[in-house]
Amino acid sequence: MRIAVIIPVSPFEPERTVRRSAEHFSKLAERKNLRVCYVLDDERMGDILREFPVEVIIRGTSRGKRAGALNDALKVVEEDFVAIFDVDCVVGEDFFDKALEVLQKDEKIAIASGCRRVLNEKSSLVTRIVSSEYHFFCDIFRLMNHFGGFLHFNGLIGLLRTSALRDKSFNEQVLCEDVEMMNRLFLEGFRARLIASPIREEAPLTLADLINQRIRWSAGAVESLRFFSLKILRAPFPLSFKLSWFATMLSPFYSFLLSFLVPLYSWRLLQISESWKDFLIRFFGLFFYGWIISFCAFSALLKKISGRRIEWRALKRS
Repeated sequence: MRIAVIIPVSPFEPERTVRRSAEHFSKLAERKNLRVCYVLDDERMGDILREFPVEVIIRGTSRGKRAGALNDALKVVEEDFVAIFDVDCVVGEDFFDKALEVLQKDEKIAIASGCRRVLNEKSSLVTRIVSSEYHFFCDIFRLMNHFGGFLHFNGLIGLLRTSALRDKSFNEQVLCEDVEMMNRLFLEGFRARLIASPIREEAPLTLADLINQRIRWSAGAVESLRFFSLKILRAPFPLSFKLSWFATMLSPFYSFLLSFLVPLYSWRLLQISESWKDFLIRFFGLFFYGWIISFCAFSALLKKISGRRIEWRALKRS
């Protein structure tokens, strides 16, 4: 069974990142019978991508940014399953096998994806701390997956059932089109599943990039709380699911409280640390990190209340 792969590319991505992605997915395409489609706003990276056995869709517009690129690409997808990745993503060969197995077993599962891992973990202090955060949330995701709680994969990155998206389009007016779409899918009765095959991606290199990214993500959570809270409460979901949904959406606001639980997570940090120095960096970094995330959340809330615009900014790549 053939799978379509959609990879939207921002005009601001460096050539080396685009080339690395094309090399990676063109090799996977040959082994896994994938149809790989890169979606560009303009021709800037077109010549590079045409060096590889991949399809290139030139939109000729920046309408809707990532959401618009996904909408334009989905119009030409005919396959039963479609994978969405960002241009910095790297996956293992077993990812598609494991995700496809889950989707074929249950038609109500809309997306199967794996835990996130940081590709550029050793690039900076920030990337190392974000890596620790990803390990923490992977453990949370395993609990959510086991007990049927709300699962959201950032960027809606993973393997999706095309029929679940067929009568829909990504909302090009919201800040986080991924969580908005995930909310709609759950309300229609679809579910998400975690698989044991991680997805590696780049984390923000600098504190400024991290804050900008998390303000936007927090604003997406605020939008979800505003537009979906009543729908989630009225939907026939179990109480445990509703609690997990609100816990997820509100988590940026109480992240500073989780900082005090970092000592309880020391055993896990020890497992992923290369040395005592690395452990101490992760330990104290994760403690202050929770406060930074809450700062971003309240900043996003104030900007939404005051009507100030929250803009997407390109991240620096390793």
